Amino acid sequence: MSRVRARAGLLGRLPTVARTVRHLRPAQALAQVRHALVGLPAPVRLSEPAPALAISGVPVDFLPPPDHVRSPDGSRIELLARRLDLDRGMDWSSSPHGPLFAYHLHQHDYLRLDGFTPGARARWMLDWIDRHREGVGWDPHPISLRLLCWGKLLTTSGALELDASELERILSSMADQAETLREGLEVRLQANHLLSNRIALVAAGLLLDHPRAGRWLESVEGLLRELHAQIHSDGGHEERSPMYHALLLESLLDLANWTSAAPARAPKGLIEALRAVADRMSSALEVWTHPDGRLAQFADSALGVASEPAALARYAERLGIGRAGAPGAAGSPTVT
Repeated sequence: MSRVRARAGLLGRLPTVARTVRHLRPAQALAQVRHALVGLPAPVRLSEPAPALAISGVPVDFLPPPDHVRSPDGSRIELLARRLDLDRGMDWSSSPHGPLFAYHLHQHDYLRLDGFTPGARARWMLDWIDRHREGVGWDPHPISLRLLCWGKLLTTSGALELDASELERILSSMADQAETLREGLEVRLQANHLLSNRIALVAAGLLLDHPRAGRWLESVEGLLRELHAQIHSDGGHEERSPMYHALLLESLLDLANWTSAAPARAPKGLIEALRAVADRMSSALEVWTHPDGRLAQFADSALGVASEPAALARYAERLGIGRAGAPGAAGSPTVT
């Protein structure tokens, strides 16, 4: 009887599956099948020598982490209104508050808070490298956001206290993470995940002087395709979530920041493309901002997860984006 019910349940879900699959792009459908059969790629361990850091600083300060990320003294962290004490160390393999908390935990954005000293930040990064050799932290999305976070720490003066061997270990890990990401782009999910993957891979190519940096920078073509597909003519992201829109805008501004710091490393036309898209996204964000200055709450949105609109607007303006006559203030993103 149980087999009959199970078979009936499966048959009953077929119409739902069919309605879902017919909206998938061919590449996305194939990626879903591949993921179902083999899962995500294993973490890559490169044999090449450790890369050098190609960018030592940026022209504009990065924004601090959003409001939900808190650590008053470095002895505990709060993410998504959940608390985790650090006095006994970190069990990187556990997910005490579920998978979403785990993704934010492995993103490491809390390490940029003032509650952590430069030495403590370095210790936690090295602890993650030593003790999280596989697991959820090696999923493509946390890799993407952690690469951006570590890049911010490495290019912010005084943020880290490292000797030469410690810096080498961190940069080697970043190269491993970038190559793992390149092999596991989230084509099956598309949308903000795939766009974040592309942004992070280009960022790794800019930040790391490594034999594979050229391969990572080749992802700029995919990045431009995703920007064209995902950012509509009105400047809004295709998911129509003000929160995801703000998160992606900040990542693009961070990439523009690094590109401005190392224009010789960037593919020709990248900075102009980033400026054009970020300008349109900034305009759309104004529409999605209430009179009190907070993000509109519709679609998949929550307060405190992304930076506030005013902070994003100031960041863009300091980068020369969004002002009348700013380079790339109009037009479609192109790269040659």
